[in-house]
Amino acid sequence: MHVVDAEAGATEAQLYRRFAEEHLAAAGFPNPGEVLDQIYEELTPPDEAFMREVSRFEREYLEAMEKAAYLRAIEERAGDDAQRYRELFELGRTKEGRIAHGGSRYAEAVAAIPAFNPPSKADYYARFDAPPDDVHRNAYEKALQMAVERLKGK
Repeated sequence: MHVVDAEAGATEAQLYRRFAEEHLAAAGFPNPGEVLDQIYEELTPPDEAFMREVSRFEREYLEAMEKAAYLRAIEERAGDDAQRYRELFELGRTKEGRIAHGGSRYAEAVAAIPAFNPPSKADYYARFDAPPDDVHRNAYEKALQMAVERLKGK
């Protein structure tokens, strides 16, 4: 068994992973790293559930893009006139206000907003060096449970 020194710079996530692998190895699991990788995979949502969750953000995406387009449009319309910018800003607090006061630049910018295109689950998780801490903790607990059950069965 490897000794892990928390003071040696290992993160909490790394410690959870190391100890999980050690528990699996001590319980006689062949290829404990592969077993642990499978546990991690099981702890992430299935592709369909991930996409359902992500798709809930489409409305917010479009609203943020429209607001950004409005701010760019009124910056151009107001020029150096801070008072005019403030007036247009206040008038654009609602979608209707943005349409009424954004001008043709706003309409063009809104028409050019890219469609909502969230990343796949694999692409999303590939952006990070490691899963969130709670996933490491849950993987550790699952590995420990599996090791205990295997050892009880011997």
